[in-house]
Amino acid sequence: MTANAGAASSGVVDSAPPPLGAREKRLVLVSLCLALSMVMLDGTVVNTALPTMQASLGASVSGLQWIVDGYVLALASFMLTGGTLGDRFGRRFMLITGIAIFTVGSVLCGLAPSAGALVAFRIVQGVGAAALMPGTLSILSNVFTVPAERARAIGIWAGVSGIALASGPVIGGLLADTLGWPAIFFLNLPVGVVAIVVIRRVTPESKDPQGRRPDLAGVALSVLTLGPLTFALIQGNDSGWNSPLIAGSLALSALSLVALLLVESRIEHPMLQLQFFRNPTYAAAVASGGLVSFALFGMNVYFSLFFQRAQGHGALESGLRMLSISAVMTVVMPVAGRLTSTFGSKPVMMVGMSLGSVGMFSLLTVEPDTSYLTIGPRMLLVGAGMALCMPSTTAAVMNSVPVARAGMGSATLNTGRQVGSVVGVALLGAMVSAAVASSMAAQLADLALPVADRAAVSEALARGGAGLAEILPNGFDIATVRSSYAVAFTEGMHRALAGAGVALLLALVLVSFVVRRSAGLAAGAGAAGPAAPTDAPVGGPAR
Repeated sequence: MTANAGAASSGVVDSAPPPLGAREKRLVLVSLCLALSMVMLDGTVVNTALPTMQASLGASVSGLQWIVDGYVLALASFMLTGGTLGDRFGRRFMLITGIAIFTVGSVLCGLAPSAGALVAFRIVQGVGAAALMPGTLSILSNVFTVPAERARAIGIWAGVSGIALASGPVIGGLLADTLGWPAIFFLNLPVGVVAIVVIRRVTPESKDPQGRRPDLAGVALSVLTLGPLTFALIQGNDSGWNSPLIAGSLALSALSLVALLLVESRIEHPMLQLQFFRNPTYAAAVASGGLVSFALFGMNVYFSLFFQRAQGHGALESGLRMLSISAVMTVVMPVAGRLTSTFGSKPVMMVGMSLGSVGMFSLLTVEPDTSYLTIGPRMLLVGAGMALCMPSTTAAVMNSVPVARAGMGSATLNTGRQVGSVVGVALLGAMVSAAVASSMAAQLADLALPVADRAAVSEALARGGAGLAEILPNGFDIATVRSSYAVAFTEGMHRALAGAGVALLLALVLVSFVVRRSAGLAAGAGAAGPAAPTDAPVGGPAR
């Protein structure tokens, strides 16, 4: 993410904020942590509640993908602009605006009457997150001007974000099991209101007097690149990959990408600095960061669905099992920062990608009846590997761009990670859906279910099993049919795991042959610490 996107994008000195006392500084820090924690929490809190949402709203698997990807898609499309708007119009103003949009979007999500409405309101949340994220670290840097004081504040800021990420699956599961899935969104209302009140009272305004103009053409073309691509990947199985709608969406995405690159290479103030990619280390680090997010945050939603749909656990139990990834990431990230500052980015990145790929491939033997004592340690490998990758990749990027453009360099990396998350959820989900459909067709045939009933039964199972008893012919056991779906979903998850593992291997090859050995040695200590929460894409379904 781009919490530091607006801090150093232009190299122009900020307008000086008035001095604050110790109490006011603490209140500013609390309010910034509250704002950031909402965004980080909503990146993972949704995942364990997805089956509950599916049962309540009658959503299909593609609908669940959109619930996750709608949020991350908006965040990826607009967050580079969020930092620019904060520099130009005031970071406190943009922070408050972003919190307000995010909070209103959260309330609307909780009130959503259908899956389509929920997706639309998740996009509103994503726009709010993109507006507020860049201001959190830039305001913190303006308020805490003494280096030692700033380092402590950033440490607290990063720790709170890590806790929010790690606790998301558990909080989501607990609320979904007790108060219902809308509660995970209503939780943001009091937090948002308190954050706005405190920020208005104690946080000084700061801006760049010569702030860059927003790149509206770049924003529009990035939306036209990511939106149709995501649509095609999610809807391809339902509409048919050869259908004019899917082919047209892919063509529009490709044409928009070409236009985006042309525009960004020619305008005076581009949101995407293409010249950075002339540095092989920078280009490889950004690409590998996207591949890592593709694997981890693309798989997170399907891990959660596996625990509930294939193994039959409740939302809270599923959230507790997901801690094997999120909690270990919170613990290992600070260690990864220290290792990067000592050994450089390249070896730490390579070890992390190796561990992550081993973890993904080792999960290919998991079945619906596999014990968590077998699954948990393998998921720990995935989480530890990802945690090693994130700060080390950031250090490689920060050491490859001029100091005056550090904010833009980091923002581009974080955008790449969000794009990886969006594509991961969509593409890996398409792999899961295709495998489930193929497996269910074979298994229902083996059960001798009448051909006329197979499509309705498969659709009911894909939507969580609601109404299955009414449409299943007499003589067929519901438990047996559900067991068949558990097997089919597991087969689909195996296919997605293989895709995620291959993505990590591609990242490993890229880093091995392109990233310089010394990358990150100078930037490691500085970049790894504060970057930890901003480098954890919220998308993911993490979610």
